[in-house]
Amino acid sequence: MSQAPLVGFVLVDKPLGWTSHQVVGRLRRLLGQRQIGHAGTLDPLATGLLVCGVGSATRLLGHVMGEDKTYIAQARFGIETTTDDAAGQVVAAAGAAGLTVADLERAAAGFRGDIEQTPSAVSAIKVDGRRAYDLVRQGQRPVLQARPVHIARLVIGRPRPGTAPVDAVPEADQPGAPTAGGAGIAPEAGAEPVAAETPALSERPSFEAAKSSIVSSERLSAEGTELSSGRAGASDAPSSGRSLSEGAEAVLLSGLAKSSLSSERPAVEGAESAVVSGQAEPAIAGTRAVPVVDVELTVDCSAGTYIRALARDLGRAVGAGAHLIGLRRTRSGPLTVDQATVGLAELEAGRPLPLLPVADLMGRLLPTVTVDQAAARRVGHGQALDLALDGPTLIVGPDGLGLAVYVPRDGLARPQTVLATG
Repeated sequence: MSQAPLVGFVLVDKPLGWTSHQVVGRLRRLLGQRQIGHAGTLDPLATGLLVCGVGSATRLLGHVMGEDKTYIAQARFGIETTTDDAAGQVVAAAGAAGLTVADLERAAAGFRGDIEQTPSAVSAIKVDGRRAYDLVRQGQRPVLQARPVHIARLVIGRPRPGTAPVDAVPEADQPGAPTAGGAGIAPEAGAEPVAAETPALSERPSFEAAKSSIVSSERLSAEGTELSSGRAGASDAPSSGRSLSEGAEAVLLSGLAKSSLSSERPAVEGAESAVVSGQAEPAIAGTRAVPVVDVELTVDCSAGTYIRALARDLGRAVGAGAHLIGLRRTRSGPLTVDQATVGLAELEAGRPLPLLPVADLMGRLLPTVTVDQAAARRVGHGQALDLALDGPTLIVGPDGLGLAVYVPRDGLARPQTVLATG
């Protein structure tokens, strides 16, 4: 007798350096189930909540994708890159000397509420049938249209000034042809120390692992807006065995691992850099020290918002440029990263993983109606029910199992997504 396929969800705290597709690949191995997808890509540099569906529950991931999100981002003002994050090459380094909280707050006021946002050029958005990130890899500069998003909350943290070595890019340069550059950060003399709220260095994620990870084609999609195709990859864990020609979007971090400000930064995974020493590293020949300011941003936003683009636009609004050096997704709708039951240890251990039943997760997103056995059979055959619904509703059988999502139409409840048939 064949075993019934697994159906449910896994809440993952995605580790630093892993692509979302690699997480899915590892779950397929651990659960022995190929039909697994996720509800919104996180870049390798990012960590945090990744909601994965197993079996027919993948059909419901769209409901998770549409939920508002919360992110904690680390933005570096003073340097702009091709990708709007630390994996890109420096295209402008105007510096951010003298940047204050007041400056940032004035700029942030224009990014709260309903705004029009132009996504990062390096994104999964299609231009003439091709992904924007593929065009960027080929040296093209795709033009993307602005789209409406909603920023419900944007909290500006305390500025942390320092300097970052980059190749000698003139301060007046505007974004254009890429110029190689890197950016470890050294504390500026006299900078006010931040309260000791950071974990010990040994407790932080390894940036060496992130630097060696190869970003799959999903790596550059919108934060929280792309559903995994469910296709198996050749590898399900970070690998350093490929050349840049095979994965030009590897997380290079542009020397970020050389930072010596990490002992002063808030504890946000993916944002801190490894401490080499307490002293700023000497400037490398051919580079110049650019004054930069690192700032933590807390963002509540609608699905489809690009946090990298938000950092970029804030940087331009204060006249300094900016890019992301860290990102953590802490919430998707009512689901939080604190509820995740799978992290790096569980992904690497190879032990059985806990599966969250459909009714448990979807019941947090949608209203629920429990039906009797006769109605449950009708649901299994995709038939309408004589129920008055106000909107998408989870139908639960008498045994407590989630059966389908129904919607009101023509005076009846009709199936939108059916999980179990027959």
